[in-house]
Amino acid sequence: KKSIMKKRGMVTLFIIIGLVLLILVGLFYYLKESLILKDIFIPKEIIPLQKYAEKCIRDSASQAIFLASMQGGYIELPKKITKDPEAYILTGFKVPMWYYKAEDRTPSIQSFIFYIESYINEQSLQCINNFEPFKEQYEINEIKKITTKVKLNDQEMIIDSVLDTIVKAKNKNTVIKFPKITTKQPTKIKKLFLLAKEIMLRENTDNFLEILTDDMIASSDYLPYAGVELTCDDRTWTVSSMVPYIKNMTIHNFKFLTFEDTAYLPTGYDYYEKQYR
Repeated sequence: KKSIMKKRGMVTLFIIIGLVLLILVGLFYYLKESLILKDIFIPKEIIPLQKYAEKCIRDSASQAIFLASMQGGYIELPKKITKDPEAYILTGFKVPMWYYKAEDRTPSIQSFIFYIESYINEQSLQCINNFEPFKEQYEINEIKKITTKVKLNDQEMIIDSVLDTIVKAKNKNTVIKFPKITTKQPTKIKKLFLLAKEIMLRENTDNFLEILTDDMIASSDYLPYAGVELTCDDRTWTVSSMVPYIKNMTIHNFKFLTFEDTAYLPTGYDYYEKQYR
């Protein structure tokens, strides 16, 4: 009995030790992810530089997100799109056609992230400007490049940037290699980007826009469609009169078209609730 009790006591002790270690490891990674530990391990001499660089990187990330949002996932449009006025819609920004002349021009998620990283590198390098406002307090090797890696999830962008430089405070003898900078930017751009790609794929597969347009034409009292009618009235139509009519009709109907995971207001019409959602 004593042997059994001793073994049970040892097992209980190991379980307690395991739970303590698990809690400590979890707490460490929580603090690390919440950036609380970050400042603890950064030499206090360069904290002002680190905060300055963080702001530049965060601002550059915000600009990248805005441009990609307004330009169909592109930060810089390819020349074959910008040179063809029919390959984009002008809304103040050039929004490219993702499917144009039987060519899929949807950017991949890999290229999407790559161009965001490149934009952050370029813009933050200009913004930091070799820490010009701090030149009286620090000796800084010229920053020739910034290397950024971006991770996107549904709620935020995680940005890891490395500045290729070393720093020395003029009143200190210590030379410090500039640490990696990690910042987070709240954004749902990945979720929106993938949703837009899914909608585009569904349209190219199921042709739901064409089906809805055909339904509009068939239900119109003005446009010709099919059937036989005995009448002495004139039954001729011109393309020049039908085109603006159909354009106006699609504008007024497609404004009710909505998709899951997007902002939605009830239309109050059963037809649109069933056919346009």
